[in-house]
Amino acid sequence: MRVNDIARMQMFQGSMGNFNSIMGTGAKTQKFPNVINPLNNKMNAKSKMNVDSELLDTEAYIKKLAAQRPDLDWSMCINGKDPSSYQKIIKVSDEAKRQMIDIVHREFTEGRGFTDGEELSQAYKDYRETIEPETRLSATYTLAQFRREAIKLYREKIDSHYPGWKSGDYFDEAILDDFDPWEQLTSSSSAFASSSSSSSSSVSIDVKI
Repeated sequence: MRVNDIARMQMFQGSMGNFNSIMGTGAKTQKFPNVINPLNNKMNAKSKMNVDSELLDTEAYIKKLAAQRPDLDWSMCINGKDPSSYQKIIKVSDEAKRQMIDIVHREFTEGRGFTDGEELSQAYKDYRETIEPETRLSATYTLAQFRREAIKLYREKIDSHYPGWKSGDYFDEAILDDFDPWEQLTSSSSAFASSSSSSSSSVSIDVKI
């Protein structure tokens, strides 16, 4: 895999990645070693990561880094990848989607709309460990988009009782006691259809980031 414009190369950051630009949410990240973009770092031949001519070949370089840092999940690296190759909705488990809804529910009932980045990051990481490396980028992207849709429905519900409500404002959490957007989010016509309502392994959806 060759990269013509090294300056555009990026590293998918941390256990869940750079979600501000890739997944569309501002969760906390943990950075991969800052070596992947040679135009933006000052590492030299004495670098611990031994930067050399293999930088010209992304695939070879990533393999070299992975061998030196096996503690990182290199399946989440987006170097040299076309965003359209992983920014797509694929089939993920109903259990993972349910966990996203549960996390969103707590974000509103306990955090008044603010995210617990640690819990969310761990949920993504735990799910990735149950699937094949080649599907992890798209699966994480899918769960992030599913979560965004759930957040939208929660905000609409709160706004129907408290017009103009925004994160941090007071609202009576009791209005969410029986609220569950599962059916709406996973219906057969939804891009996130549950396994019981769809047998498709991949569907298309126009998602704006």
